[in-house]
Amino acid sequence: VMTLAKNSTRFVLQGFIRLIAIRENPEEDIVTIAIEDSGPGLPAGQREHLFSSMFFDNFEQANQGSGIGLCLCKSLAEAMGGTLTLDSDYISGIRNFPGARFVLRLPLPMAMPGHSPQTVRASQENG
Repeated sequence: VMTLAKNSTRFVLQGFIRLIAIRENPEEDIVTIAIEDSGPGLPAGQREHLFSSMFFDNFEQANQGSGIGLCLCKSLAEAMGGTLTLDSDYISGIRNFPGARFVLRLPLPMAMPGHSPQTVRASQENG
């Protein structure tokens, strides 16, 4: 989540960066975390390779980061049984700044195999 928010800070010159965490459906043990911003957005041609390791569209982009952050975020989300996607329909509402919205969906710890409420509480108490 911090990597996604930090990426937003590189591109947002005016407007906002929002972090939203909700449990969309009480019947499902999934938390949805969205990072929304009012930056310049992502051109359609970049979206296909966005989560590829070391993808740069130009040299200027390469200087703004290592190029592995989004790939690593997606891999970690999947390792935890979740998903990380770009919401291609998102629009920030600020003129000339379409923004971007990344959506992270993760199973709640109690919903993960081998994690009962007791083991989750114990691990939280132990640090």
